[in-house]
Amino acid sequence: MVTLYRCPAPTNYLCSCGRVARELDTKGIENEQLRVPWRKGQRSEVEALSGQKVVPLLVTEEGEAICDSRRILQYLSRAVGETEVGAAAQQGAPTAPEPVVEQGEGDASEER
Repeated sequence: MVTLYRCPAPTNYLCSCGRVARELDTKGIENEQLRVPWRKGQRSEVEALSGQKVVPLLVTEEGEAICDSRRILQYLSRAVGETEVGAAAQQGAPTAPEPVVEQGEGDASEER
């Protein structure tokens, strides 16, 4: 089980803490969410774990503390065995287009 230290926002749609919480739920990763005070000066537990006072902070099962929502989301993708291309395809995001090769009058392969 992972532990997410997050802000006290009442919803998961206002901040990066909520983005991480939504991703944990979407991927079905068992987690505990601890809401920390708004004031950074009152986040001594977060600072003890990561050396910083910012959230979101994810503490993995191995005890590694990961700050920054993008790094946390990358970790979660790896944790469930996704690749970035696989995750983009699952979400319906376009992948890199196939190169288009056109042959016509100006084709260098034609004999002159």
